[in-house]
Amino acid sequence: HDHEVALINSSHAVNEFWFGEPLSVYQRSRLPADDARELAAPTSHRLESIPFISDAPGHAHVHYLKVVTKTIRHYSSRESDTLVYKYTVHSNKYSAPEGTPPSIDFKYDLSPISIVVQQQRMPAYKFVTSTCAIIGGVFTVIGIIESVLHVTSERLLKKQI
Repeated sequence: HDHEVALINSSHAVNEFWFGEPLSVYQRSRLPADDARELAAPTSHRLESIPFISDAPGHAHVHYLKVVTKTIRHYSSRESDTLVYKYTVHSNKYSAPEGTPPSIDFKYDLSPISIVVQQQRMPAYKFVTSTCAIIGGVFTVIGIIESVLHVTSERLLKKQI
């Protein structure tokens, strides 16, 4: 049996890896732009399409995953929350103990911390107030700059006379 175990090759590639149910097209369309881009990015699926090659017989692979849940609460209370799982991964390759068949292990740690994103609409009065504050700030800065330039030019003119 020892010779058979030594011949096992644990090379592999992960074609698809999800926590929870994959999001529907509609759920993806309702995600905030940053989350939709991140979910579509190759770095979001860190194990997919990466070959893990065993260089020698008896090599085992272990993938350590840290999983965090992210809940997205939508504007409308009629829509259910969207639950997205995000993970980081660190993979190691090691020689399996003699007589033990090599393995491919996925060890995951579900984080007790969760990210909650609350989508909210800005009321009209807040928008108007913020816009007025920005415009007022711009006029104040322009007034300060104009005052400094005016005082400086008066002093220079007095020195020349």
